[in-house]
Amino acid sequence: MNGTRDVALVGIVAALSVALDLVAWPMPNGGKISLAWVPVLLLELQRGGVVGMWAGAIAGFLHYFLQYQAVTPVSLLLDYPVAGACLGVAGFLRTPNHYSMRRNALAVALAVTLKYSVHVVSGVIFYSQGLSTATAWQVSATYIATYMLPQLVINLALVPPLALRVATARRSE
Repeated sequence: MNGTRDVALVGIVAALSVALDLVAWPMPNGGKISLAWVPVLLLELQRGGVVGMWAGAIAGFLHYFLQYQAVTPVSLLLDYPVAGACLGVAGFLRTPNHYSMRRNALAVALAVTLKYSVHVVSGVIFYSQGLSTATAWQVSATYIATYMLPQLVINLALVPPLALRVATARRSE
């Protein structure tokens, strides 16, 4: 991170992520769909992966403190700060001073897929306490997909066009 501006942006984006998560659509079997990761992904595409990973990890911790939904210490780490930091991958795929809608869509898809993978591993750790390992993988992957696939669609629909708008506005300053 490069100084005070990045630290301030991380704090603002983490707080905005938490605020957006308060307006969420709960899923019938758990999980929820919200716009919480849109500001984090936008920051990453504008400021880079390191700043984005910090924003995602801090937002993840804040989400945990407001929700208290960790069932094991491992799931606390995996489901919140690690999964949030995984969104930072999008920032490493950005091209400074050149905007590509396709590249940013790929970055968002990769970041959300990585976040999904971390949640699945966390679910396997939880479900394997009462199920066989193969069944735990299947149950975890299916359960997490019920809310992560809509999240992916929402983020793909919103983040690349918003990032284009932000990039265009920054160029005209």
